[in-house]
Amino acid sequence: MMSGILELPEGCIAAAISFTSPRDACRLACVSTTFRSAAESDAVWDHFLPPEYLSAISGSGSGAASSSSSSSTTTSSKKELYLRACHNPILINGGKLSFWLDKPSGKKCYMISARELKIVWSSTPEYWGWISLPEARFPEVAELRSVCWFEIRGEISTSLLSPMTTYVPYLVFKPTEESFGFGNNPVEVTVGLSGSEGQNRTVYLDTREQRDILFYLQLPRRRFKRGQASVPPDDRGFSPEKRGDGWLEIELGEFFYGGEEEGDLSMSILEVKRELPEGCIAAAISFTSPRDACRLACVSTTFRSAAESDAVWDHFLPPEYLSAISGSGSGASSSSSSSTTTSSKKELYLRACHNPILINEGKLSFWVDKPSGKKCYMISARELKIIWICTPEYWGWISLPEASEGQKRTVYLDTRRDIFPQLPRRFKRRQASVPPDDRGFPLEKRGDGWLEIELGKFFYGGDEEGDLSMTILEVKRGNWKQGLVFQGIEIRPKEE
Repeated sequence: MMSGILELPEGCIAAAISFTSPRDACRLACVSTTFRSAAESDAVWDHFLPPEYLSAISGSGSGAASSSSSSSTTTSSKKELYLRACHNPILINGGKLSFWLDKPSGKKCYMISARELKIVWSSTPEYWGWISLPEARFPEVAELRSVCWFEIRGEISTSLLSPMTTYVPYLVFKPTEESFGFGNNPVEVTVGLSGSEGQNRTVYLDTREQRDILFYLQLPRRRFKRGQASVPPDDRGFSPEKRGDGWLEIELGEFFYGGEEEGDLSMSILEVKRELPEGCIAAAISFTSPRDACRLACVSTTFRSAAESDAVWDHFLPPEYLSAISGSGSGASSSSSSSTTTSSKKELYLRACHNPILINEGKLSFWVDKPSGKKCYMISARELKIIWICTPEYWGWISLPEASEGQKRTVYLDTRRDIFPQLPRRFKRRQASVPPDDRGFPLEKRGDGWLEIELGKFFYGGDEEGDLSMTILEVKRGNWKQGLVFQGIEIRPKEE
């Protein structure tokens, strides 16, 4: 039987070996010279290389690096290319992912860059920093400086993975000399498809040796019952392991990809179970809304102190507010400027809600919506495009004391024409002499004595560029109108 297999053509043997794995191909190369020649042929190793690998390696660098890698793909054998793919990870997807192959199996492997991870407060320099390390795969790595809320999340599309493979995500990190705070405090990790219940487990980010030292240092504080062993718990399965490149890694869980699962593989690392200090609570509250901050102040005295701190309300104040309030008036600017330094941020916020200020040389009135902290504006009547505004017969400019603070002028409609009263209407029998039902768009009386009518709604997502336009037009009947005073058009968030 064996002699019959050895008599097969080399190409046939190579085709059979290509359906095995790289590990099996190396083993079969030891059978005979024919098998060795077949097992090392390009036909076998081309089958082990992922289809997208050649395009990825040719575009892995720029300049001389890309030209050299491109030329190497044409001069190297497929086995050499495979080994290079195993030992030399390359950056793909614009540097967001590091890509290489698992040497024994040929399965695709990835590392998600720290910049692509969702790290809570990563944009706050006090808590996280971005540095470069020569031994890192990516241009930047995230350095933990000081946080009380440790949370990291990452995702990768399952379409990038090799089918029929059990994947194990690892968190790769390196402690610094100032590292502290994890000790015997575990973190919760979750692995699974986004939108579904994943696999949960508890791990430690300190090595077992570090936790053992900390455990024995705390022994004098511990009281044991007679016969109780004074040894740390056995948790070797969930401790970091040192890699060959000097980094540490901790296993987060397992995920089997059969090839049909669609979506993203999601991973999360979270450590927030301990009692949080006031500063951490304040930082978390600052990501809510002013309404929620006032509600959270009722939880406890610690929450009240955190919810009323300047760190919270400074986050709710629009970035341009302090500069706007300091220049809101000529005579009062000095008093407002001094008040910004003496008042608490919450007092400044409430002032911004109840006392609109003029900006843009008096063209806009600006204030903050109290429940949400959203910016609100009123466009002055002078900035509105009103037909025949320059004709004194039709429009006039007057000043009213009840207009918004600092408002210089407003407008009213005065046609100066004879108005004929409407004659009584004649109705058919049983016809109701009532006005049409227009409750959906009624005039509402405001707290300041003015009337307002809603013109419409507009959702601003943050990416739309241009001007928000509003028009009020009534020309279908052509009758003369008079007796309205217009202060301007007000823009504020929709009430929830």
